[in-house]
Amino acid sequence: MLTLQRVETPDEAERLSFRGSPTLLVNGVDPFADPAGPVGLACHLHRNTGGVEGSPTVTDLAAAFRVRSTS
Repeated sequence: MLTLQRVETPDEAERLSFRGSPTLLVNGVDPFADPAGPVGLACHLHRNTGGVEGSPTVTDLAAAFRVRSTS
């Protein structure tokens, strides 16, 4: 199931531990979150083997779904 949620205020970002857009949650967990990263309305950068991008690679996303679906 896909659910879209708008995070529009700094207070919402804080309450949701939102680390930027786009954030993808798999079973309620952001598999790409940097625990040391700031919470807030910003761009969510995704680190992967190719460096830093604005979204996860298809390979990284597929791996996140596989890991979370077995948890």
